[in-house]
Amino acid sequence: MVETKAPAGYALLATPVEVEVTSADTSVATATIANTPTNGNLILPLTGGSISIGSGIAYIAGALLLASAIIAVIRWRRGAASSDSE
Repeated sequence: MVETKAPAGYALLATPVEVEVTSADTSVATATIANTPTNGNLILPLTGGSISIGSGIAYIAGALLLASAIIAVIRWRRGAASSDSE
């Protein structure tokens, strides 16, 4: 069987369901199929939404590197300005 329309609030089955008919009476058929809610068991991957210890250390190291570069440029400019005025 292939599900063509899911009940309201449930997801469409991804694969067909195999059914075996064992009765000679073809007028009645009963099958139990577990329906999955629309967002049931959906686990999204972590894509940077939370900060772990390792990424926190990387952010701190990057900030320190940037701050040291800014300080070096300021000192270099002050040194160049004082040598021009002499």
